[in-house]
Amino acid sequence: MYTFKGKQVSWVDIEAPSRDDLAYLKRTHHLNPMLLSSLGTPTTRPHVEEFDGVIYVVIHVPLYNADKYMVEPVELDFVLIKDTLLTIHYKPIQPIEELKRQLEAAPKEHGYMFEKNVVFAASNLFDEIFEFFLRELDHIQRELNDIQEHIFAGNERKMVKRISLTTANIINFRRAVLPQRAFLKHLADLGVDIFGPKSRTHFHDIQNNFARVEEQLENHFDTIQSLSNTNESLLSSKINQVVSTLTVITGLILPFQFILELNDKGRDREGFFWIIMVLFLAVEILVLWRLHRKKML
Repeated sequence: MYTFKGKQVSWVDIEAPSRDDLAYLKRTHHLNPMLLSSLGTPTTRPHVEEFDGVIYVVIHVPLYNADKYMVEPVELDFVLIKDTLLTIHYKPIQPIEELKRQLEAAPKEHGYMFEKNVVFAASNLFDEIFEFFLRELDHIQRELNDIQEHIFAGNERKMVKRISLTTANIINFRRAVLPQRAFLKHLADLGVDIFGPKSRTHFHDIQNNFARVEEQLENHFDTIQSLSNTNESLLSSKINQVVSTLTVITGLILPFQFILELNDKGRDREGFFWIIMVLFLAVEILVLWRLHRKKML
């Protein structure tokens, strides 16, 4: 359990809450039993709910799993009490750990977010998380740029697997993030009812910062689809060129085999060899002309 006491708001962060942690929250904050039960078990979808004047929020943070080369969602719970902001999660979450280190290194510089009220603190913490989303999307942008360069450098075949992995990561990112769009409006309406009209600006800030993430994420989704289509077209074009080349080779070999058979039958006749050669050249020229007319050369 990590605790930071600001001027007006305390922040309590708990990773993988134990029974003792939940008992502490019940004792110190008198939380609703249903809320405590929800905090003790993971939730698969974003959620916002009010319990006796306390707002409970569930979001999912997309984190990159280096072992699986995949983006996976990790749950992060917020509990907004009058003078305390609780965050609960079941795995380490990078922006949360970064904020802890910043507060320990320079509490006066980074503790401003806990100087006003719990909604201001929550808004700033959401901003830290959405900034992390944008940094993750910047990594994906660099991957997209690299894929594009390789595609137009003639490495279409090598890009098939990278495009598939990047597409899967963008899809997983969308699955984790986009469902949160709908409940953020509900959070704003519920928050204003509980914390008053002055909190409206802070809740709107959360929605606006999320909109930046959503816009960039959708741009990446459109880009990877375009790159996939382009790579497929270029790869198909190369395959067609190979097939055309093989067709040309086949067209040149078949007449030659036929002429060799004629040569075997008439090899004893005087001058027959030269007749065969002239015939061979004539047939090959005719084949090449026909292939050129069909735009296969």
